[in-house]
Amino acid sequence: PLLVDHFLKKYSELNNKEIKGITEEAMRMLEEYDWPGNVRELENVIERAVVLETKEYITPDSLRLPSDRGTEPLSAVAASKGVMKLKEAVEMAEKEAILKALQAANWRRMKAAELLGINRITLYNKMRQYGITEEKG
Repeated sequence: PLLVDHFLKKYSELNNKEIKGITEEAMRMLEEYDWPGNVRELENVIERAVVLETKEYITPDSLRLPSDRGTEPLSAVAASKGVMKLKEAVEMAEKEAILKALQAANWRRMKAAELLGINRITLYNKMRQYGITEEKG
């Protein structure tokens, strides 16, 4: 709980979010997870949750534990495929960073480009390259 609180405060400030805490159910999920990737893995999960959360509290829905489908760390993907080519690994990381920025910016492309430190045209080109489109729902 102390590390979770520390990372919540750290990433709430960095992302200008007002996350007040974590629900009991979400904390229970974190406590029951095995954490093979150590503290850095916990930090990454909390950072992602803060960026994606739209409410005042982190809920189980905003937690993406590495065992969740589609959220395996690159090391797990590489291990399952054998050795991954560097270009492939970079593209996966770049696509994930773009999606994360778009979600944090509520799909406002100018804001997402600013968060990524790139210009708007570069963002549009990368979105096209990776087939990223806004999900209408």
